[in-house]
Amino acid sequence: MSLIVDRDVSALAKAPEKRKIAFKAVLIVLAILIVLLGFLWLILWERQQNRDAVRVANIAVVQSAMQQIYYEQGHYDISDRCPLGEALLGENCWQVFNKYIQDQSLLLDPKKGVACTVNNCDEPCLYSLNQNGPENYEILFHLERGVGNYEAGCHYLDKAGMH
Repeated sequence: MSLIVDRDVSALAKAPEKRKIAFKAVLIVLAILIVLLGFLWLILWERQQNRDAVRVANIAVVQSAMQQIYYEQGHYDISDRCPLGEALLGENCWQVFNKYIQDQSLLLDPKKGVACTVNNCDEPCLYSLNQNGPENYEILFHLERGVGNYEAGCHYLDKAGMH
């Protein structure tokens, strides 16, 4: 009988040590998960910033093309070939920009999506002509995180620049 009691007492004495070891293991696993989640968030954040930098560069190319159109035609109006609310990469619209932009991908948002409109510009969308006339134009685009002086959200390009 004494052997059984001694064994039970020794098992009870080791129980707190086992709990401490289990608690430390849980803490280590949680720390590893937090580090991994932080690393994944950092990668996602960097990708979004990179896409935003590409968007701003693409819009600068589109701005240059619109200036060239103005110098050649004397006006910005391209709405006869680029319907309002449709992506600049549309077949008819590409025929306008083809002369000024060598690579179609410069008219394509890095994350793709549907054409930007004032109703859906709260997420990545394809650059699109929102307003157009002889004296000005407005092309919508979206930034995920923001870059430089431009915050996340919907922006537009007009003859004065990016806003």
